[in-house]
Amino acid sequence: MAITISSFGICPKGHDVPIYTLKNASGMEVSVIPYGCRILKLMVPDRNGNLGDVILGHATPAEYSGSNFHGSFVGRYANRIGGAKFVLNGKTYELEKNNNGNNLHSGTDFYQHRMWNVKETTENSITFSLHSPDGDQGFPGTFDVDVTYTLTDDNELRIDYNGVSDADTVVNMTNHSYFNLNGHASGSIEQHELWMDADGFTPTDVELIPTGEIASVEGTPMDFRVKKAIGRDIDADFEALKFGGGYD
Repeated sequence: MAITISSFGICPKGHDVPIYTLKNASGMEVSVIPYGCRILKLMVPDRNGNLGDVILGHATPAEYSGSNFHGSFVGRYANRIGGAKFVLNGKTYELEKNNNGNNLHSGTDFYQHRMWNVKETTENSITFSLHSPDGDQGFPGTFDVDVTYTLTDDNELRIDYNGVSDADTVVNMTNHSYFNLNGHASGSIEQHELWMDADGFTPTDVELIPTGEIASVEGTPMDFRVKKAIGRDIDADFEALKFGGGYD
């Protein structure tokens, strides 16, 4: 297993964006870029050994300048913060209101539009790092984050997150890839079958802010404890599906 490096082009901020591609003994490949600490491609063999790219994405760096977060790291805080503010240690922190008066994915100065540093590479992994100063995006504490992508010979892509802050802060990190297991150009995933060992889900208000309740999935379209097609109940007359425009 080894890492190869190629060029993706120039990002909107003028930096050359290299592509780092990891390939294992089965032929599976993952390509990642430091612009947004992003998964660019994930080439996975099917049951017949044919490779297909199961990650949705774009062909040029410029197309990643929008806000769809394809393949990117999201932080310092992924998802929504109601009212775009929070209280920590008795102090209120005001954040950018970029989603119906709420804060979504930490505001529009997104980590996905920043060039990350390559901290370390091995024969089957690469680690990107980002330094986020105190007050960045409105959050307290200087925050240093590492994200490691590892490709195993068992055809696993592993993502490890490590963040250290020099003060109390709030953190919620994730990767924002969109997957289509039939390949990125194959249309809807509504026929994909999903099994999820979850007895509850988190209801939200109309602005998708969690209410704090944990509701049972029993008897609802949110129940995936027995495998079913994602699209089977997606148009049901159910509040969570209406608020989320489907499963969110």
